Amino acid sequence: MIGHGLSHIAFAGVALGLLVGQMPMAVALAVSVVAALGIMELKESAGLHGDTAIAIVSSVGLAAGVIMASVGGRFNVAILNYLFGDILAIEPAEVALCVVLAAMVIALVFVYYHRFLS
Repeated sequence: MIGHGLSHIAFAGVALGLLVGQMPMAVALAVSVVAALGIMELKESAGLHGDTAIAIVSSVGLAAGVIMASVGGRFNVAILNYLFGDILAIEPAEVALCVVLAAMVIALVFVYYHRFLS
């Protein structure tokens, strides 16, 4: 459920990045990390089940993304490219960001492999 919920949040991050003219992948990453921490905090402080907290944050993120896409109507084509894929929409900086993130994930898997396994 967390992956599905954070994908809705990432949509809001992409819309925010396009709205403010920043790199959408980086903004989506930052928004997703903040949302994941927010889900954990909401779950602990409000005493909600994990799926309930994910659903709340996911719904808010999707609604925020739709609102930002409507307000900044000039980038609707760009946001569709990010949602459904377009190889021409990827910038070299975004490829570098993906390589760095992949290396970090691989390193964390190697370091915490036994913890993940158990």
